[in-house]
Amino acid sequence: MSPSNLTKIFQSARKYDFIAAGVIKTETIPAAVLKKADFLEEARSLLVLAHPYPNKPRESIFNSELDIYLSRYARGLDYHLVLGEKLKKLSAEVSRFTGKVHSWTGVDNHPLDEKRIAARAGLGFIGRNSLLIIPGIGSMVFLGLIASPIDIKGKPLAVSLKPEDNFPSLEPGETSRCKNCQLCVTSCPGGALSGQGNLTKEKCISQLTQQRGYLEHSQLRLIANHFWGCDDCQLVCPYNSYNNSLSDWNLPGKIDPREFLQLDYKSSIFRDISRYPFSWRGKRVLQRNMLIVISNLKAGNYHSSVQELSGSPSPVIRYYCGYYYYNLAAAGNKWAADSLTSLLQQEKEPEARQRLAVLVGKLKEKQE
Repeated sequence: MSPSNLTKIFQSARKYDFIAAGVIKTETIPAAVLKKADFLEEARSLLVLAHPYPNKPRESIFNSELDIYLSRYARGLDYHLVLGEKLKKLSAEVSRFTGKVHSWTGVDNHPLDEKRIAARAGLGFIGRNSLLIIPGIGSMVFLGLIASPIDIKGKPLAVSLKPEDNFPSLEPGETSRCKNCQLCVTSCPGGALSGQGNLTKEKCISQLTQQRGYLEHSQLRLIANHFWGCDDCQLVCPYNSYNNSLSDWNLPGKIDPREFLQLDYKSSIFRDISRYPFSWRGKRVLQRNMLIVISNLKAGNYHSSVQELSGSPSPVIRYYCGYYYYNLAAAGNKWAADSLTSLLQQEKEPEARQRLAVLVGKLKEKQE
């Protein structure tokens, strides 16, 4: 891939709001990873592009008086759709520049570790918060990839696409410029960060809100009011003091939290929710997350929606209805205590029954 073609590609990338870009040889990607990526069989290099988050389009997407937290990246139209469209257009331009077809593009929908590939390409480094940090830009970016059948000469190349910046990229072999402030480590609610660029998934709120199935009682408490994601380690990071966000990100309509408790794949409600980037996880996890949040917030005015949902075919969802009753009962609501006891009596699935029994036991301990 010639320098002149790369210049044209990077100039085109700016038109689509990408703010940093790099290129790396596919041969530098670990062989074990490439085995899982058969779509790269014809690729000789990868274009790596960084795109800013939406510009904090709203404090909340929820029509509610409750303080329900949603990660900043998830408050606008699904970034898979937004970036996917931009990458397809850029890929078509790259094909015209080079005379070679560039057909594969990826946005967080493949087995490749985008942030480590971006670091290998020289865009930035893996910070103590385990995220890619781009000097002069920060970590609040989405990453996209374009596979190229054209080889590159020499070392990986990374540039800033912000014309006002002199991009302070890392040299090959330089692994980090992370400061020693430890702010991300000390600000993590679950103590998930090692300080060495790794995290313990079982202690990370963002990971827990994406995990399927049952969570432990301590993890439910840790989630608190987080419906999806957690930005604490990014918000305190000194590298994120730059204003790189976009203001023209399309915004889906606001949602009543009760709608998550009524989700059905065939309903118009699900079609609205499917425009947000968290929708890929499916209705069960989203229902569970909302049940956890309204439980931790002791939102008693949701009891009719929870009562209806307690007849769900999913034992996991039935258990989290019990968790809702447990929290309200612990706050002194007798009807919630009766509902929890009734739910336990009706439950037939062994694990759900055992977990509900634990909640009943915890409640009795509190009431003694």
